[in-house]
Amino acid sequence: IVERANQLDSNSLSRIAEILILGKEQHPFIYANLSQIRMRGQHEAEVFWRDGQFRVLINLDGDAGKMFSFLRQLFEKHGSELKKGHLIDLRYNGYAYVS
Repeated sequence: IVERANQLDSNSLSRIAEILILGKEQHPFIYANLSQIRMRGQHEAEVFWRDGQFRVLINLDGDAGKMFSFLRQLFEKHGSELKKGHLIDLRYNGYAYVS
């Protein structure tokens, strides 16, 4: 579900679709756990996990492949340390801020 999809321009909708397709094809575990996307302006989105465990901030203009890979590595290495409700900010290439 993409909240406020009717308010987005076609470029933003296309980018969201590209990101989701890439996730489904290359990172099925992550894709399977996504619940909804809430836009934060035209270039950023907040992605909610299916079980409400996490929220992830992403930059729609960023490299989606790197973002998914980075998120997978974060879960593999530090998944047990992440607590319910954590916000993972992946808007900046190569960095993950967890709060």
